Amino acid sequence: MNQYPVAPLWEQSAPIETPGRFSKAVAATAAVLALSGCTDGTPDVKTSAAPADTRPAVTASASYEEQYPAQVLLDTTGISAPLDQAIKAQESNASAAPSASPAPNSLPGWQTLDNTWPNGTKDYSFPLQTSAPLLEVKMAADGSLRYTDQTGGTMRPEDIGFLLGTVQHNNELVKGSMSNGNIDSIRFRIFEPNQFPDNPELEPSEYPLFLPKDYTDAANGNVYYFLPASGILDQEATATMERHELIHGALKHGIDKITPEDTAVLADACDTLRTAALQEATSYAYDIADRLVYLRDHSDNKYASSFNTVIRAINNGDYRALPLAKDLDDVIECFIQNPIGAVYQTAKHKGVNTKQLDEDLFEKNANTDVTTAVVDDWNGLLDDQTIYSQLREAAYLKPSGEDPDKRGHPYQGAHEVMTSFLNVTLSFPEEAAYKLIGTDAKQLDAIDTIVRKSIGLIKQKNNDPQLNMWLDVRYGMFKKELDGIR
Repeated sequence: MNQYPVAPLWEQSAPIETPGRFSKAVAATAAVLALSGCTDGTPDVKTSAAPADTRPAVTASASYEEQYPAQVLLDTTGISAPLDQAIKAQESNASAAPSASPAPNSLPGWQTLDNTWPNGTKDYSFPLQTSAPLLEVKMAADGSLRYTDQTGGTMRPEDIGFLLGTVQHNNELVKGSMSNGNIDSIRFRIFEPNQFPDNPELEPSEYPLFLPKDYTDAANGNVYYFLPASGILDQEATATMERHELIHGALKHGIDKITPEDTAVLADACDTLRTAALQEATSYAYDIADRLVYLRDHSDNKYASSFNTVIRAINNGDYRALPLAKDLDDVIECFIQNPIGAVYQTAKHKGVNTKQLDEDLFEKNANTDVTTAVVDDWNGLLDDQTIYSQLREAAYLKPSGEDPDKRGHPYQGAHEVMTSFLNVTLSFPEEAAYKLIGTDAKQLDAIDTIVRKSIGLIKQKNNDPQLNMWLDVRYGMFKKELDGIR
């Protein structure tokens, strides 16, 4: 597996070779992927026909790695080569004198993306920081995957290879989602450097995103991957978090189509995990309760009762009984609100207007800092001290460009619990099962139920044989180990 500093996209330095899990899994997730240069608006980039899909039939009992011979295009000439030849070509490129690349500030197209809906509603999904396009991957009419170098042909072959390699690892999900119209493209962008010269810690980190409806170009839906302007990128980490967004795409509107019977099953499984997680989180939340006391004493007195209700719920282990938003568009049992949200919902439940609470918590500097600390510490407890800690991507990935705290938040609703659980069990099937050793049997059943229901929804929405086969094989690997630890 290769690690590349982001800087070599623009500086004269060579990639670093390090071993890793994906060194064996390349063939497992790649299959035969045709990624060739696309002529859409890109000068002097050649294209070639995709190689035929020669994958043999796969059974769940077969060795996954051995079943998938892989081919991929890893250079800008449009010449297809077997993966081992492409890797040798990359190593040769790395040992040769590195080619000159432009400084990031010379890139064209810096902009802050704005996804405003036709009715004028602004979608705040995009990061607020300025970025520029690097590479786009789309499906051609013949079913092959094609890329466009959006830098005007200035990216080095090994840098393109790094980005295309992440797509390669997700071949089945990419092709399945694109062929069924859930995703139109994968778009790699890079953040503009030095956006906060006085506060370098504010410089944006890696930021993957699935946008269900992208009105920037009237597309159906796109996966965006914003890369940091500097730092180390790990290909396994980038591919895994790209997979997270692709699963969101594969599940697109899946919750909307779920039957009442399956909704009840999913809700019961989520509630089992939510109950256990809240018991674990509230047992460590004494600092959070103290901060809520501070906010209570520095907010309008009409909210004191609501603060007290939440504080008692944390101290007494009754947090699960607090009211949730009535208009929450989700399976509510899959959602855990933070204590600030709980104060808001409790106040609304009591019939108290919360306009003044907005000012008290978010417009007074000292209060804002404490409010932020409450939310961050609460999420940190859920991330690190509960059953969710074993079922989010951060537990499996080494530090890379993205803030580790952002790698999976399965307590934020049905879409997130399904996406993170499925990503972890598909990406690391054996390791995921091992991490669950000692887990309560009822919780293991709940986890398995969520994974199976997620796979069922993807199959229902994406009737793609190769994608279905991939899901079955990867789930079979996880299930075998899971049954072994019961």
